[in-house]
Amino acid sequence: MKFKVVLAGFVFLFLAVVFLAAVGYHMVRREVLKSAHDTLHQLATIKGQHLLHILNVRSRELAQVGNSPELMNYHERGNPYALGRYMVTLSPRYPYLVYISRSGYAEIEVIRGEVSFVKRDCRDDPLVKKSMKVVNRTVVSKVFYSKELGGPAIKACFTRINYFDDFVGTICVQIPASVFFFPLQGSDRYLFVVTMEKGQVLYPRGRRVSMWLLGNGRSINKVNVDGRCYMVASYPLKALGLNLYALGDLRQIMAPVYHFGASNFLISVLVLLLATAGLYLGSRKVIQPLEELTVVAKKVATTGELVELGEGPKEGEVGHLYMAFKSMMDKLRESHLRLKESESHSRLLAEGIPEMVFSFDKGGRIGYVNARVEELLGVPKDEFLQGGLDKLLECVYPQDRPKAEAFFSRIVEEGSKEGVEELRILPENGGKPRYVMLVVKPSPGGDAFTGLVVDLTVTKRLEQVVQELDEAHMELVRVQKMAAIGRLASGVAHEINNPLMAIVGYAEKWIEEVEKCNPALANDLHRIYDASMRAAEIVRALQLFSSTLRET
Repeated sequence: MKFKVVLAGFVFLFLAVVFLAAVGYHMVRREVLKSAHDTLHQLATIKGQHLLHILNVRSRELAQVGNSPELMNYHERGNPYALGRYMVTLSPRYPYLVYISRSGYAEIEVIRGEVSFVKRDCRDDPLVKKSMKVVNRTVVSKVFYSKELGGPAIKACFTRINYFDDFVGTICVQIPASVFFFPLQGSDRYLFVVTMEKGQVLYPRGRRVSMWLLGNGRSINKVNVDGRCYMVASYPLKALGLNLYALGDLRQIMAPVYHFGASNFLISVLVLLLATAGLYLGSRKVIQPLEELTVVAKKVATTGELVELGEGPKEGEVGHLYMAFKSMMDKLRESHLRLKESESHSRLLAEGIPEMVFSFDKGGRIGYVNARVEELLGVPKDEFLQGGLDKLLECVYPQDRPKAEAFFSRIVEEGSKEGVEELRILPENGGKPRYVMLVVKPSPGGDAFTGLVVDLTVTKRLEQVVQELDEAHMELVRVQKMAAIGRLASGVAHEINNPLMAIVGYAEKWIEEVEKCNPALANDLHRIYDASMRAAEIVRALQLFSSTLRET
């Protein structure tokens, strides 16, 4: 814990220091670049104005060459040349000023201070033919020379050339026609170049680096020259239609910034080390007690063991937290001891109950069951604890199993109502089927449940015997009632049968006597006789019914 906090603090401080150092370096770098660019722009302006002055002076010298008889004679023949642009190289080795025309194509190279032209159309030029000689198919020009201007002679050449390819031993450029490159001597820190707005710079020994010079001279651009990175500022040479570019070596310009960055880095590292040391020393007082509390809390959460805390800090926020946690642990330990005693007492009571007692949670996991489970269900206690409620449902009659599953689902879903259900079970050890009553009651939180399985087998059998006795008693009462009815019917039949037989006998006697003398009376006597005979049939039916009741 302590290592993680120290590491996190170190990372935070490192990021903060790096951020501040980067911001400081960026601000210094921006100011240095801005100042260097302003200086470079001023140098480009001064150098451009100086270059225009030199060109103006040398243009006047070329004007003297342009008034030569050869040139005037060439103009008289109707082939005047429009004077074109000029190229200036201030290299100490080749200080030439070359004046050229706008048309035609040719290639030039500097050989021992001479300009040689290699192109067929150059040889056909009348002016060139007048002043050249052919040496091994190489045209060597020795045309006009002006007077010396404080140094080597300035060579001026009139010819049909407007494309420069290569200058041996000097920086040169390859550009479109009528736009020229002026490599100017600079210093170790600055380089001055005159060219068009964009072009390809060539270097000796086959080294080439593309240089795209864009913008108005106020924006900060960078180019690569001879393996170095340069800052660029420009000055427009409007009279020539060209631009002068001042290139400043960024390595030398940025040297103070690099020194500042190095010192800033060392200071940042020192501050970071001091802050880390302070953080570590401070963490020993703050983190160590918190780490001890964390270890104790994890131990309580994983093993349930309540560890007694030692003496810790008593002052400050950490001290108050430590003492509050210690007091909480002491109270929790006392409550845990009381809970253990209560649980032990409850287990003793549950083990002494002749019924099966068990507890389970919403997931169907069994937390406790007493030893009665082995006798009632025929399942070992450990196996029942591992199997959960599914093991209990396996012992239920297949016909009662859907009812038991619905009962447990309802109890778990509601979580606040107790339930009672009667089921039939088949012990796994092959015992006799049993009738049980299942009672389930949820805990106050609704997360745990306590179940009681009461064996109702003896009660059910007693109820069955009582029911059979009740049925036998009812049958006996019914038989007694039927016997009484039979006796009553037999007595009634006997009492009615005697006078009825007398009526039948007298009616039969009088019918024979009055049938001849009084037919009407005989007819009435016949009716009495018939009615008496029907009554006699009813009496015989009663006698038969009574005899049947006596037999049953």
